[in-house]
Amino acid sequence: YNRGKRTHFGEYTVKRFKLFLAMAALACAIGLTVKYGSTYRPVVEPVREIEEIWALEDAREESEKPLVTRLFCNGVPMAYDAENNVFYGSLGLENGAQWPEIKLTASEEAAKGLSLCFADDYGFDDCDAAIREGYSYQIFAYTDTAYSYAEVVFTGLPLVNVTADQTIEREDVPAQIEIALAAEGLQTNGRIHKRGGASILNDKVGYKLEFTRTTDGKKKIYRDIPGMGTDSQVILLPMNALDTTMMRDRLSWALYARLTRRDEPFSARKTQYCELFLNGEYRGVYLMLEPFSVRQEVAKAGEERLTTDSVYRTAVISLSHGRPCMEDPYSAATGFELYYPMDGEPDFSPLADYFALLGETDDAAFMRRAVQIIDLDSALRYDVVLQLFGLTDNVINNMYTWEQNSRGHTRYRFDFWDLDVSWGLKRDEIGEMHENWVFFPLVDRLLRADEEGGVRKRYGEIYREVREKAFDTETVEALVGQYAHELNDSGAMARNAERWETENYAADGYELVAFAAERIALLDEPVRAMSAGEEIDLRFLERTNYDDKGTPLSEE
Repeated sequence: YNRGKRTHFGEYTVKRFKLFLAMAALACAIGLTVKYGSTYRPVVEPVREIEEIWALEDAREESEKPLVTRLFCNGVPMAYDAENNVFYGSLGLENGAQWPEIKLTASEEAAKGLSLCFADDYGFDDCDAAIREGYSYQIFAYTDTAYSYAEVVFTGLPLVNVTADQTIEREDVPAQIEIALAAEGLQTNGRIHKRGGASILNDKVGYKLEFTRTTDGKKKIYRDIPGMGTDSQVILLPMNALDTTMMRDRLSWALYARLTRRDEPFSARKTQYCELFLNGEYRGVYLMLEPFSVRQEVAKAGEERLTTDSVYRTAVISLSHGRPCMEDPYSAATGFELYYPMDGEPDFSPLADYFALLGETDDAAFMRRAVQIIDLDSALRYDVVLQLFGLTDNVINNMYTWEQNSRGHTRYRFDFWDLDVSWGLKRDEIGEMHENWVFFPLVDRLLRADEEGGVRKRYGEIYREVREKAFDTETVEALVGQYAHELNDSGAMARNAERWETENYAADGYELVAFAAERIALLDEPVRAMSAGEEIDLRFLERTNYDDKGTPLSEE
C-alpha cells in the first residue's frame, strides 16, 4: 500500500505510526491537529491508528481517481500537483520546531459522503525540518464504498496557483489565480501570458499575471498580494535559465531600493520568491516581481508629465516586445521601443536631440550640449550602478530613456528596466567579461571629454554615496544569506532542481559576494583618482563598442 511514508525529494523511508490514541491527544494539545467547524466541509481529522485505517480499506474498493483534489489550509487554498497527487500548503519560514495550528478542509463540492483523516502524524517531526526536507504526509479519504490516498507537503514560500482553460502564449488568456502565504490568501479572476525575450524558448518560461474584475474583463483592479503588497499585476521570473544562484535579480533590486524612494519615478521593484503551479503542474521556484507601470511612474513627476513626456526602452530589435520600435542610428541590431508616447501618439521625434548629441564629433560642443539636455545625476547614478552591479545588458537593452519636456526645455533621464544579467554573469558568446568597465557610451564620453573636471567630480560623489548606502560586501553577504535561507529552508530549491533536473539542489550565492569584493577592488581607486582630478589612464573608457564591452580595468 505504500502507507506511512515520508518523502525526502523522491527517496522514501518507512516512518513509524502512532499506535495509541494518547499520541493524537498530545498532538491536539500542542496545536498540531486539525479542528472541526470550518466553513469548508469535510475537515481532515487527526491521525488514526493504522489498524483502523486498514479496517476502512478492507471494507471498500480503492478508487481509480483521487476522491479529493481540492483542499484548504486554515481557509487558504492549497496548490495541487495533479500528476503526483500532492497538495502543497504554505506555512512561512519562522515557525521553528513548533507547528502552527493547522486545519485542513476539503471544498464544499466534495463534502457529500466523504471523510478524511491523516494517515501520518506530522507532529512526529519538527516543523522547520519537515519544511526544509520536504517531508510528505499521507491523507486517507473515503466514502461508504471507496477510498484513496493523497499527500501533503508544507513549504515556507508563497504558493501561486494558476488555472487557465486556454493555451498560454504571449497573448493574455483568462485565468483563475490563487496566491497563498501562511494565513494570507488571494483568490481572483485574472489574465496570464508568457513573457520574456530569448528566455521564452526555454522549458521554464516567465509569466505575467494581471487581475481583472471578470475573466473576460479588461479593467485592472488592485489586490493584496501575499508577500508583495497591493498591486494590479505581478511578473513571475523563472531565473534559473540564466541564473543558477536564483538571486541576481532580487539582490540587485534590494540594493537599488537603498538608493531610491518609493515615491520617486522608476524606483526599485518589490520582489518575493514563490513556487508556481500551473494547471495542476508544479513549475518550480519563481521570483514574483512588481512590474513597472510607466504611466504611473511618469505621473510621479507630476500629472502634467503625462501629456508632455515620452519614455523609450532600449532593446535588441529581434527581442522587442511588439511596441513601436525605432532602429538606433548608431547600431543596426538595437533600437528604442516606445513605452509611453507623448499625448498618446507613436512618435520618436523627442529622441532627435539625444541622437544629435551622440553624433556630435567635437568634444567641446558635445560637453556644452550635454550639460544642457542630459539629467547628469540620473546618467551618472545609472552608470555607477551599472559598474558596481556588473549590469552588462542594461545599455543596448533594458534601459529606459525618458525624454522630459518642461516649458519647451528637453532633458533626458535614464532608469533601469531589468537587472537579471548582473553580478558577474558571463555570456561568453558575445564576449562579456565581468572584470570589464561596462560600456555606456554617453557617460564614457562625458568622463573622457571632461576637461574642467566637474562631471568626474560629481561621478565620484555619486559613487561614494552608492557605496555608502548600498554596496559593501557585508550588506551583500547578509542579503545573500537571507535568500539562501528562503530557498533552502523552504525546501523549494531542491524541489526546483528535481523538477527541472538541474544540479542546484542548494543555494549559497557565494559567487555574488566574491563578485562584490572584486568590483570594489577594481573600481574604488580608479574612480577616486579620476574624480579627484589626478592623472589617470582613461583607455578603459575608449573602447565602447558592443562587441568589446570596454577594456578590462586590470589591463596594463
